[in-house]
Amino acid sequence: YENLDFPIEENHKIEFSQENLIGLLGKPSHGKSIILRGFAMYQAFNNPDVMVFYFSTDDSARRTIAWMLAGLSRIPFTEIMKSEKERDRAAMEHIREAQTKLRKIYGENLIVYDKEQAFDTNGVIRILNDAYREFPNKRFIAIVDNLYNQNDIQSGSEVSKRESLDDAIERYKYLTTSRVDVFINSLEVKKNTIGRLGEKDIKETGSIDYRNDVTMAMFNSFREFKQDSRMYTHIGTTFTPIIELHMLKRKTGEVGYTHYFLLDGPCGLLTPVTDPEQISQFSALMKADRGMEQREPKSSG
Repeated sequence: YENLDFPIEENHKIEFSQENLIGLLGKPSHGKSIILRGFAMYQAFNNPDVMVFYFSTDDSARRTIAWMLAGLSRIPFTEIMKSEKERDRAAMEHIREAQTKLRKIYGENLIVYDKEQAFDTNGVIRILNDAYREFPNKRFIAIVDNLYNQNDIQSGSEVSKRESLDDAIERYKYLTTSRVDVFINSLEVKKNTIGRLGEKDIKETGSIDYRNDVTMAMFNSFREFKQDSRMYTHIGTTFTPIIELHMLKRKTGEVGYTHYFLLDGPCGLLTPVTDPEQISQFSALMKADRGMEQREPKSSG
């Protein structure tokens, strides 16, 4: 995961500063959880003074950890989820090595929660406050994957959901000045718009736009446009969608920059694209791809 945080090319680095509240927006299944899991693992493995708290509102903790094992072992997720008796023998050694590696940091540098342990804003804050008292010398990174799915936000009318969302973001923002170095929240944007999220879409998310220090949006063109999409390539004989990460807002650094990643779907990994020629090629493909956003995608039927 080194290239995610410290790529070869300096101008492609994704940096998050202390006391930052970061919002990651995107439509369903466009890659938000994949990049968050990768970032969480990289930080936990490479920063011994850091403790990463990963709160998943969609998946169980067991399933989230299974995805992490898939990434570490580079074994397909479906193989990870099998019982030991059913697993392929050739994959077993890689899976065991990944399990050993993950055990060394779990509970010390990385903890995964789901809605059974933390189902609302109060639950997340309680866990972080307790940990702050127990580990005063640790630096904290907190990640809430799909903030919109928290129980306190889902209950009530659409108006009350927006108010609850605003309240949660405001309280998480406060944590970045008192408890947590970096706080990342992802938000599923179920829009009727076609294609990439524009400035209007971002503003409609409300407090996400002006309270966050950094706002990013992920887009998987092939997921949305299927065979019409230009945003795919091949790694050897493997078909690979190109995932886009758009930097929409940040206190420091360039705004409007697009980072490209290649998706290893079965293993739940994103490989950062750092080669200048590939970046130039993918940028040209993206410009051509944007023409499809002016029309409806083909019906799957």
